Amino acid sequence: MLEGLEEIDYFDEVTHWAKTSETGDRAELSNLPESLSFWRHIDARSETCLGQKCIDFDACFITRMRGRALDADIVVVNHHLFFADLALRNRMYGSVLPDYTAVIFDEAHLIEDVASEYFGSQVSNYQIDDLIRDVGAVPYEDAGADREITQTSSRVMRFADNRVLYFAGDTNVFSDMALIEQLYHPELAFLPIGDLFTMSPREAAFACRLLRAKKVIPMHFGTFPPLTGRPDDLRERIAGLETAVWALEPGKPVEW
Repeated sequence: MLEGLEEIDYFDEVTHWAKTSETGDRAELSNLPESLSFWRHIDARSETCLGQKCIDFDACFITRMRGRALDADIVVVNHHLFFADLALRNRMYGSVLPDYTAVIFDEAHLIEDVASEYFGSQVSNYQIDDLIRDVGAVPYEDAGADREITQTSSRVMRFADNRVLYFAGDTNVFSDMALIEQLYHPELAFLPIGDLFTMSPREAAFACRLLRAKKVIPMHFGTFPPLTGRPDDLRERIAGLETAVWALEPGKPVEW
């Protein structure tokens, strides 16, 4: 679940905080980076909440908060929680807050922006990262469907120093590689060049033009005769690009 040793300390901090926090509000963890890979596995989201079927339902911060709210005559919440509750009610997912007969808004000069967050549509790089990881983790019995999913989602990995590696898998070149370049700006790309069920050097050269990575590592070639693609062929085809071809040799490490 953790994506790197640097997240171990953050995970320990969250574990200790979860045992002592009264609210479960992430805002209490002000020093945590926004891009934590494991947060999506532990946060409360409507699309992943199991409700009373969850083994941690009674201990859940939201369950406990709603219990306290039910016993109150007046509930004071921020704008985010109010509209989050309203969005849940509209989607028939239940509610977070108890039923109410009157609402008073204070400091409402940003209320339109907050409402737009819950009733509008938005997307971020982190959400795309989550989607790509989730899709990659789903098992597919149909080989054709598996190839299509791999082609369209592939794998994008972001490292702690914000360098990005793109791993194409067993795919051909596809136009959304240009979108991947715009969103992630990969510095290193792994591209197949064997020309059997994957890209040929010619197609990999097109992928290089779309991805615009500084370095490319050819893969899936030379292991048996039908895989005819060679790194030198790719190198010749992208001679005019600012992309270096790294042809790895067995047993010899490289530093990136």
